[in-house]
Amino acid sequence: MDAIYEVENLKFKYDESWVLDGVSFRVKEGEILGIIGPNGSGKTTILRILSRVVIPQEGEVRVRGKNLLELRQKEIAQTIGVVPQDAFFPFPITVGEVVLMGRSPWLSGFGFESETDLQIASQAMALTNTLNLSDRLIFELSGGERQRAIIARALAQKPQVMLLDEPTAYLDIGHQIEIYDLVKKLNAENRLTLIIVSHDLNLASEYCDRLILLYEGKIYKTGEPKEVITEENLSRVYQSSVLVEENPVTGAPRVT
Repeated sequence: MDAIYEVENLKFKYDESWVLDGVSFRVKEGEILGIIGPNGSGKTTILRILSRVVIPQEGEVRVRGKNLLELRQKEIAQTIGVVPQDAFFPFPITVGEVVLMGRSPWLSGFGFESETDLQIASQAMALTNTLNLSDRLIFELSGGERQRAIIARALAQKPQVMLLDEPTAYLDIGHQIEIYDLVKKLNAENRLTLIIVSHDLNLASEYCDRLILLYEGKIYKTGEPKEVITEENLSRVYQSSVLVEENPVTGAPRVT
C-alpha cells in the first residue's frame, strides 16, 4: 500500500527545548493512524507540521512523494483537510456557509460557488448527518452537532487525508462514539486516510488501525493497538499504574 505521508527525522522547538526530536514515520493510504501520548509530548505539533501551519527546524515531510514545503497553499488545501480541536467563528454564520468554506481551495475566477460546489457541500452534510442543520447558526448547535459540521467542512475540500486534533474533546460518551463511528465510516466508504490525535486511549485503541505513542518528543512505540497499548508501555510513558485487559466484545485493549 502506498504511503500518503513520509516523515523523516522531524525536529521542532518553540523555544530552547525540542518538542519533537528526530521523529520519523510513514502513513499508509487508507489507514486510520492514531497519535497518543501525555501532554507536551508533541502530538498537536505533529499535526501542525503535517498541515504546514508550522515549519520544522530539521527534517522533511513528503505528501505523495512531494516535499510539503514546495507545495502551493491551494494544493495543500486540496489534499489535506483539518479538523481542529475547537474552531472559532467571530461572526454569526450558518452551518451551510461553514461547510461551503471547504470549497474555497477549488474556487477560481471571482470565487463564487458553482452548482457543483453546492452539490459537494450537500453531499458532505449528508455524510455527516448535518443536512437538516444547514440553516442553523453554528453557535446554536450542540457540541456533537458542531463537530460533525466541522468535519463536513473538511470533507467538502475533497481531501485525500484528514487530520483531526482531539475530535471528541469536551463531548459526552454518546457524542464521542458518534464522531468515531463517523470517522470509521468515512474511512471505509471513502477510503479517506485519517490521522487522529487523541487523549482517549480506549477510543484510539478501538478505532485506529495503528498507533504512534510519543514520549518526550520521540516515538516510544508504534504498531497495532495490541502492540502499543500495554501495561509496560503506558506505565513508563504516563508515569501511572494502569490495568490493560481485552475488551470482551471487540477484543481491543482496554485501559483502566
